[in-house]
Amino acid sequence: MTLDQKKCESTTIFSLAKIGRIGLLAGSILAFGFAQHAARADNVKILDATAEVQANGLYAFSVTLEHADEGWTHYADRWEIIGENNAVLGVRTLYHPHENNVPFTRSLANVKVPIGTLQVSVRANCSVDGLTPYERVIELPPR
Repeated sequence: MTLDQKKCESTTIFSLAKIGRIGLLAGSILAFGFAQHAARADNVKILDATAEVQANGLYAFSVTLEHADEGWTHYADRWEIIGENNAVLGVRTLYHPHENNVPFTRSLANVKVPIGTLQVSVRANCSVDGLTPYERVIELPPR
């Protein structure tokens, strides 16, 4: 084997080793990404949300949530009614986990919504993972 052939073989082995390390790094990054996605897969799901006008002109909301509550340290702990410019119009605090009662529906009455508002959003919160990455839009019935 000539000196040039040895250099070429050495360079090829080095390049393959480098590609192997890059592949390992890429695989690690992908695995980390999947792990992060799996952690977010436990977000509170908003299955349904409705609004009705009360006799006093304020709104009442009913929201159905689903979450894999794990006891007092990890549970869906609230949902919020969000108006224009991300203004929080109402908050329904959930005071305990719902481990054996999923999905569940809770209501919030006497929510003041500014005149002219045609829709609001609902977002939910988990005591560990925080706010859901999405909101559910509710078209408001006219007053």
